[in-house]
Amino acid sequence: MSDQGSQRIDVSIPEAIDLSSWGQLLTWVQSQYPLVTIRTEQDAPGCAFIGKLVSHSARSVVVEAVSVSGHWDGQQEFAFKEIT
Repeated sequence: MSDQGSQRIDVSIPEAIDLSSWGQLLTWVQSQYPLVTIRTEQDAPGCAFIGKLVSHSARSVVVEAVSVSGHWDGQQEFAFKEIT
């Protein structure tokens, strides 16, 4: 057995994330990352939806989805209460 030793992982903690509402959080996420992952474990266990944030309201978010083959696959709306 070889000793792999310890590895240091540098983690950068982003500043100024507004968690006061889904809308504020999504606005920040969209400014930092081109794609997001959304999970709805009650409706689709084991599945993840990947895409670009298009818009959001007080109750939901719309994502331009990416297919498993890497192509744009149309828009999907997710209610915040269903996102885990």
